[in-house]
Amino acid sequence: MAPEGWEVPVNQAITKPDLLGGVPRKVAVLLGVLGLNFLVVLKQWWMIPIIVVLWIIFAIATKKDPEFFSVIPRHFEEPDYLEP
Repeated sequence: MAPEGWEVPVNQAITKPDLLGGVPRKVAVLLGVLGLNFLVVLKQWWMIPIIVVLWIIFAIATKKDPEFFSVIPRHFEEPDYLEP
């Protein structure tokens, strides 16, 4: 516990990730651009259900662990220590 007078209330918006529809903002933009590319440019209407299913899967993963998508890039950047 902190000494008296050293505690400061913190707003939740500072500590939680920025979500858009239950998905982190970068992932939402990526899915949106990918979906619009397939729909408008390539006229591939079968991509609509795939994008919706991916959105739902990503929203469930984010609900279980809000930092899921921020840890993945760091994982690939770290060197492998156990390889000879």
